[in-house]
Amino acid sequence: ELMGHTVVVHSGPDKVSCGTIGPAVTTHAVSLGTYPGYDGPTVVTGTVEVFQTDSLTLGLAYNMMGLDASTSAGLHIHSGMSCNAADLVGGHFWTPSESPDPWTTNYSADSTGKAEGRISVQSGYTLADVYGHAVVVHDAVGKIACGIISGDDSTSTPTATPTSSTPSP
Repeated sequence: ELMGHTVVVHSGPDKVSCGTIGPAVTTHAVSLGTYPGYDGPTVVTGTVEVFQTDSLTLGLAYNMMGLDASTSAGLHIHSGMSCNAADLVGGHFWTPSESPDPWTTNYSADSTGKAEGRISVQSGYTLADVYGHAVVVHDAVGKIACGIISGDDSTSTPTATPTSSTPSP
């Protein structure tokens, strides 16, 4: 068990930094906003959490409101790393690119426009690989919401939290 132990970084004979090993990051959060350039009446709010289900499969747990009532549409990770302009969002994000697009995933909204659930997809990427990428929500016509996968940088092993960066003898 490594949790709670100290990690020390050396530069030559000097100790230059240290940190404490904490729990691994297992999910990343996405806060949704309006897709760039979308000016329709639908205002999606809510969150998506991205998590690793196995070595190359990602899960998305979503809790969204403001969707078109009783509709089913797409929820995907995109190659872009910005929601500031539509041309920066990119297309669906998977590897290897010569394999079929696995992002055929959909959410289903209830009669009040709320959608809550989980999907999984074999994207070929790990949780660390998708950090900073865009998540896009579609409706029956097009893209309506976008958010960036953020949170603490993910790892599959415990993380070290810096506690000092002052050299010591």
